[in-house]
Amino acid sequence: MKLTRRRTAGLGLTLGLLIATPFAVGTLLPRDHIAEGVRALPIGADEVFWRAVDIDGWAEWRAAVDSITHIEGSNFEAIVHGLGESIRYGFELDVEQRTMTAEILSTGLPYGGRWTISVVETGERASEVRVTEEGFVTPPVWRFVAHVIIGTETSLSEYLDDLVAECAAGSCGSTASGAD
Repeated sequence: MKLTRRRTAGLGLTLGLLIATPFAVGTLLPRDHIAEGVRALPIGADEVFWRAVDIDGWAEWRAAVDSITHIEGSNFEAIVHGLGESIRYGFELDVEQRTMTAEILSTGLPYGGRWTISVVETGERASEVRVTEEGFVTPPVWRFVAHVIIGTETSLSEYLDDLVAECAAGSCGSTASGAD
């Protein structure tokens, strides 16, 4: 009987630590973060830029995006559906600088922030795409997951990898957004 009580107490202690550790560590991690990713492409900056910011085309080539719903009456807001979530974003485009900012407008999420996607010419028919995420994660347990388990740069790295694959398949420059 004593052995069973010890095992039960040990199991309870272990479960308590498994629950308390992410919370305790999460409270020590910063709420705000900046993450960045860069990829070089052997394609002109204009072609890459127009594919990168073609929000309507994201569902075709981004693994994490199932569909896009535009907000009626707004040219700069859309709901991105994917990975079991629907998140409202506001977009700001600067064609001259080849940048786009996508900011989470949804409220009530345990995280938020914005991405800045920029494309620069690095040579003849060569470019570099950079995504900078300025984000935050509020609940300590989510902070633990974001910083320790998933990594704060994971989603932007997936975006960049998807974009590189899309361009490698010959699809960059083939949008109707204005690249031609």
